[in-house]
Amino acid sequence: MDIKNLDSSDADDQCPLRAIHAVIDGLMKTDKKGNITYGIAKSEEVSEDGLVHTYKLRKDVRWDNGDLVTAHDFVYAWQRIFKKKGSYYYMFADGIASIQGAQELSDKIDAGEELTDDDLNSMGVKALDGYTLEVKTTVRVSFLDELLAFPPFYPINEKFAEKYPSQFNSWKATEKGDKIIYADEQDPRLIVLWGGYSFAKEYNAPRGHVYAVEDVRNILRTGAPKNANDGPQPMACWTCKGPDVPRLIAEWGEDGYFGAKWAKGGAEIVNSIGCADCHDTTSKDFAEGKPALRIARPHVLRALDHLNNALQAKAKAEGKEQANLSFNTAARTEKRAEICANCHVEYYFAGDLKQVTFPWNNGQTVDDIEKYYDDIGFSDWTHSLSKAPMLKAQHPDFEIWSLGMHGKNGVTCIDCHMPKVQGKDGKVYTDHQIQNPFDAFDSTCVNCHDQSKEKLKDIVASRKKEVKDVMGRLEDQVVRAHFEAKAAWDAGATKEEMEPALMDIRHAQWRWDYAAASHGGHMHAPDVMLRVLGSGLDKAADARAKLAAILTKHGVKTPVEVPDISTADKAWKVMSIDIEKERQAKKEFLETVVPQWVKEAKANGRSEERRVGKECRSRWSPYH
Repeated sequence: MDIKNLDSSDADDQCPLRAIHAVIDGLMKTDKKGNITYGIAKSEEVSEDGLVHTYKLRKDVRWDNGDLVTAHDFVYAWQRIFKKKGSYYYMFADGIASIQGAQELSDKIDAGEELTDDDLNSMGVKALDGYTLEVKTTVRVSFLDELLAFPPFYPINEKFAEKYPSQFNSWKATEKGDKIIYADEQDPRLIVLWGGYSFAKEYNAPRGHVYAVEDVRNILRTGAPKNANDGPQPMACWTCKGPDVPRLIAEWGEDGYFGAKWAKGGAEIVNSIGCADCHDTTSKDFAEGKPALRIARPHVLRALDHLNNALQAKAKAEGKEQANLSFNTAARTEKRAEICANCHVEYYFAGDLKQVTFPWNNGQTVDDIEKYYDDIGFSDWTHSLSKAPMLKAQHPDFEIWSLGMHGKNGVTCIDCHMPKVQGKDGKVYTDHQIQNPFDAFDSTCVNCHDQSKEKLKDIVASRKKEVKDVMGRLEDQVVRAHFEAKAAWDAGATKEEMEPALMDIRHAQWRWDYAAASHGGHMHAPDVMLRVLGSGLDKAADARAKLAAILTKHGVKTPVEVPDISTADKAWKVMSIDIEKERQAKKEFLETVVPQWVKEAKANGRSEERRVGKECRSRWSPYH
């Protein structure tokens, strides 16, 4: 869809109107059966003559910045559509909504007159208090409730409409990337590589920030917990998913937060990644229109301090300069990149608390992090086939970017994915859609490159193919090594015999995952990716050579046959995963537990519940 923005006062065709309807509610809304029902309003009183409608508003509906939705937001929005001469101001006038004073305002606009504040205040919409809205009409309008479910009658948050309209609307546009890509079905080898770990059940390609909460609820990896103390995953799995997390860490303390099960956060973490994750929206600077960048998660601040210490020490030993990376004292360029390092990093769940920890004490390279894990004897899981102590890379985007040419030249995530652009009003703002740099080529790549868009796309495509080809070769080798290790165990190999080969498997797959889990590493730092993958192939070759010797010793004929894993269903069967059982459990969870979370969140004023019809999009969801 071509969505120019999500400003209900400016929307002028079906694409933005449908998008607004999907993410915001009005006083009234349309339910799944097409019936008009209460949205933000919870009750309505109508005078005997039918000319005065008094709406009581819910007190649990919040904007993405955390502000509560109030009656003032409706007054502001309705006046704004006249002030901006929006496309649908006529709908407020006589013959349609027939709001008192609206016809006079419409006539003045048609006559080319400018509207004053007194003019706007004369319209028959008034906030009697924060949660009571009075609407007066000139005649009895039998279909008024139906009109109030139409986007031009929706509320608008004045703070962001006036100060950050372009940023907010561009952030909302991330909803356009709503397609789920099931990576495990595209590449069934992933199911083998993660055998014995929850990632083998389901692995999806990342979507826009708007879907963070929805996707972590739906993914099979989070299981189907029945209560707050049930389920396979810890609270740590919520940590990157939205601004509710820093609030909970502040309220519960780090031990209280990380020590709980994932399900405990179900009714608390309901707002997806948004403004407050990166900006101090309550600060004086933010109120004055400044970015007010912040890192609100204490473990991230500690990690950046550790990284700064490690890199400063390396630089000193080599007689080089190293920029300060401690967030509170770092320069603006470093801060802009470190904001993304809240989440786009490698991390692990440490200790009994399962506390999110960044393994940066030695540095950021694949070898630095590997040494850190080896030194503390950490493994994410033991592989179900090979019995190797495995590492699961998360998404080391910050690390790989830092090591590549973009990072070394001070080109940040913001520069490429959130460029400065000029709006229709001539004002320059930061685009928050977070998209492919080629989609905004004239605001991104051309700042540094003199090649044409087509030429650069060809270069990137070529590098991507090269990286993917090597990555696929490494995948294949590690998959074979897992099956060969299983054959060796089955033949009676001892722990002492196997340990060197298993460590090679661990290190080979770690290098594959470090590269594969990154988002866009082929573009950020293709040279780093190829070096990492090349060293992974060496490790895989070492593992298979050692396994070949063990297999020969125990009389096993080589090569070891690899079962048919050509499809995801076949791979799940080989790895003894009852995928239908997992899906049924998840379906039941989404139908029973999640609605209770939503209900509790509403009761506690946590949930904005404005993403109508988008609560669940998994392949087994009853709401799909």
